[in-house]
Amino acid sequence: MQKWDTEFDVVVFGSGAGGMAAALVCAVHGLRVGVYEKSAWYGGTTSNSGGGVWVPCTSHALKAGVGDSLEQARQFLQSELGPHFDADLVDAFLQTGPEAIAYLEKNSHVAFQLGAIPDYHAEAPGGRTFGRVLFPLPFDARKLGDGFAQLRSPWKRFLVFGGMMVGRRDIPALMRPFASFANLKYVLSVLLRYAADRLKFHRGTNVLMGNSLAARLLHSLRERNVFMQNHASVSQLLRTQSGAVVGATVQTPSGSIQVRARKAVILATGGFPHSPTLRAKYAGTHPHHHSAAYAESVGDGLKAATGVGAAVLSDMGSPAFWTPASVLQERDGSQVVFSYGHLDRGKPGAIIVNADGKRFVNEADSYHDVVMAMYAGPDVDARLRSHLICDHTFIRKYGLGAVRPAPYSLRPFIKLDYLIKEHTLEALARRIGVNEANFLASVQEHNSQAASGVDPVFHKGKSAFNQYNGDPDCTPNPCLRPLQDGPFYALRLYPATIGTAAGIKTDANAQVIDTQGRPIAGLYACGNDMASMMRGYYPGPGITIGPALVFAYRAATHLARG
Repeated sequence: MQKWDTEFDVVVFGSGAGGMAAALVCAVHGLRVGVYEKSAWYGGTTSNSGGGVWVPCTSHALKAGVGDSLEQARQFLQSELGPHFDADLVDAFLQTGPEAIAYLEKNSHVAFQLGAIPDYHAEAPGGRTFGRVLFPLPFDARKLGDGFAQLRSPWKRFLVFGGMMVGRRDIPALMRPFASFANLKYVLSVLLRYAADRLKFHRGTNVLMGNSLAARLLHSLRERNVFMQNHASVSQLLRTQSGAVVGATVQTPSGSIQVRARKAVILATGGFPHSPTLRAKYAGTHPHHHSAAYAESVGDGLKAATGVGAAVLSDMGSPAFWTPASVLQERDGSQVVFSYGHLDRGKPGAIIVNADGKRFVNEADSYHDVVMAMYAGPDVDARLRSHLICDHTFIRKYGLGAVRPAPYSLRPFIKLDYLIKEHTLEALARRIGVNEANFLASVQEHNSQAASGVDPVFHKGKSAFNQYNGDPDCTPNPCLRPLQDGPFYALRLYPATIGTAAGIKTDANAQVIDTQGRPIAGLYACGNDMASMMRGYYPGPGITIGPALVFAYRAATHLARG
C-alpha cells in the first residue's frame, strides 16, 4: 500500500501563469491545492515576459466597442494555422476565453486592460488591428509583503537604476524629463516612489507587464492560503493499477517525498527550452543554443508525463516560439539573452543581413517571423549568422539590444565585444566577416527605399504591426530611414526560444492523452507543458499566456466538477 508524506486534492507543478491560474481556480472551487516550484522563485517565464494575453471577444473588447466575433477569430486562426488547425482545441479556447478572463478578474486580484497591439498578421482573413490582446494592470507589490522576495524578478539588465521596471508609456517622459512640466512631475513621482521602495525592498514595487500578472496571481494564492513550496520538482508520477494518476514523487532539498493528489495532478513546468536532449529529440529541425525562458524549464513535466504513457505532439508549424536574440557575456562569465526588443524592433534605420551581407527579412515583422525567416530557404547556415546593423543616429535614439538609448554609454558594450563599432560601412563589413560588396549594395538599396518609403521586396512598414512598432515621426514610412550617419554598429543575432510549442498531447479540457489516444485519468497539462494550441505559429501578441490561462481554467473546472 502506497505511503504518502502529504496529500492534497490537486497538485500543481510549476508556477507560471498556467500553473498559478490552475491552482487559483481549483482553490476558488474549494479544493485543497499544493503548488510545487522547481526554482527559488515563483512566476516562471511569465515574470520576465511582456505579459500579453491574446483572448478575443473579452468584456474589455466589448466595452471598447471592438467589432470582433468568435467567428472572425476562428477564421483568423484557421488561416494562420493551416493544416495544423485543431478545431476541438481552437473552439474550446475561443468559446471559453472570455469566460476564463472574467472568472479570474472576479475571483482574484488579476486585472487587465485592453492593449493596442494589432494581430501580427492583421491583414490575414479574420485578423484585427485592435482588441484581442490584454495586458495586466500595474501592481503594487508592497501588498505581497515578505512574499515579494519570492516573486521572480525581471532580468537586471531590463531594469533601470538597478531595480525599477519601466513600461513602454514611461519611456518618452523618462528620456525627456524637462520637455514639459507634466513630464517632470511624472518623472519625479516615479523616482521618489522608487527611492522609497529601495529603503525597504530589493527592487521597485511598481511591477508591470508579466511581472504584474505573476504578482497578482501569487498574491491571490497567498490570500487563499494555498500551499506553495519552492525548490521542489516532479520526478515521477504515481498511478493505480488501473492507470489513473494519484500522486507524484517530489524532489526537495531534504530528499524525495510522496505527494498524494486525490483528484488530479496538473503539469505546468514550462516546457523543455533548456533541455539539450529534448531539444534534439523534438526540435532537432531547428538547431539552437539559446532561450529567453527561465532556466529551470528543462522538461520535467514532459518527462514525468511520458513516463506514464503520455503522447507527445511535435508535428506542427514550428517546435517552438522564437525571438532573434543577442547574447551579452558579462564580466563574471555569465550570459544574458536579450530579445529583439520593442525599443529597436521595427524602428527606422536598421537592417538585418546574413553572412553573405544580404537582407532576407522584413526587420519590423514579429520576432517569431524573423527567426522563421532565418531557418527558411537553402541558405540557413548564412542566415543563422546574422547581424543587426544600424548607424549612430539610430542607436542613440532607440538603443540596440542590451544597449539603452542616450544618454547611456556605449563603451561598456563595446569593451565586452557585445557591440561592434566601425567608422565606415566597409570596415564594419570586414569586421563582422560578411561579403563586403553584397553588404554595401544592401545598404545602398535600403537607403534608396527609405527615400521613396517603399520596400518592394520585404514590404517593411506596410502592415499594421510594422507601423505600430515604427516611429510615427519618420515619413513617408515609419519603419524606413537611411543608414548614413557614422559610426556604424553591428549586433550578432541568434535564434532563441521564447518557449516550446511541441509538448504533451491533451484534449480540449487539457486532460493528458496517452499514446493510444485515451485520456489519462487524473492528469492534466497546461502552459508550455501542453502541446500548443497554436501549433508553433505566432499570430499575435500573447498567444502563449492567453491559452495558458484559458486551458488552466478549463482543466481546473473540469476536474473540480468530475
